[in-house]
Amino acid sequence: MSNLSAPTDFSEHLSSLKEHYEAIIAENESKVVQAKEQLAHVSALLKGSILSTTTQGKTTRPAKTPKRKSKPASAKPAKKSVRAARKQAKPKKGPSMILTPLPPYQGVSKIEAVTKVFQENSGQVLHIDDVIERLFGDLSPEEAAAEKIRMKDVMARGVRRKLWSKAPQLPLSYILKSSIETERTPRKKAKSRPPSRVTKRPASTSSGRADRLKVKAAYRNQGMSEVLVGILQNNQGRPMTADDVLPILYGKLPARDIPLAKKRLHDLFYKGVKANRWKRVPDQKGAYVLT
Repeated sequence: MSNLSAPTDFSEHLSSLKEHYEAIIAENESKVVQAKEQLAHVSALLKGSILSTTTQGKTTRPAKTPKRKSKPASAKPAKKSVRAARKQAKPKKGPSMILTPLPPYQGVSKIEAVTKVFQENSGQVLHIDDVIERLFGDLSPEEAAAEKIRMKDVMARGVRRKLWSKAPQLPLSYILKSSIETERTPRKKAKSRPPSRVTKRPASTSSGRADRLKVKAAYRNQGMSEVLVGILQNNQGRPMTADDVLPILYGKLPARDIPLAKKRLHDLFYKGVKANRWKRVPDQKGAYVLT
């Protein structure tokens, strides 16, 4: 079912982008009409001022001097009208489109928050939509389209700063810069190291945070997607969020492990929506029900 739903999601995303740009075009067209009306009014006033100065200048000055003074005077009002139109356009963006990231990514700049997302998913190629999903959770199509435009600038700045790199042959996809370097260096060093050291490293990295985030015993022999389907079935008709599922799945967790557990649930919800196993609840951010 994931193969059937992926084109549909992509088409819906393109439709939302189309509507977004059509709204921008309509808005700018009205501003162009207003600017032209203002320019025509200024030109009429300017023409009247030029005629008055030329009639006065015939008695005292040659006919050429008023024309030289009128050229810079005609240019200045035109520049002011263009600047005024630009100033009127800027407030339209408004603070309503400024989005608040999820708690684990608050208190830092956006580029630092994106770096944190890549560090948490070291070695993985992330599409720009995945980065937005991890930073902000579920967004409306309008919010996602607006944020994607801003996020493209952030991703470009990160590439210039060599924080992450573009994934080859994958549009709008990126990978942490250190992940590419670490993938290259162990192959060269592994030849000079004993086999025992090479085998010890995976054992040390596989433990840690993953050991602390163990689900309850009743769910350990099932896949996470199947477990989540069962939880949603047991709460049929009730929208469930990550905060609702967290105690059911893990029990009581230490405060330091809650952000990582929520992140895993957000990723699971995101993949399930793409696979059409459950769906988002309109007007309830981060809430899901079975399809």
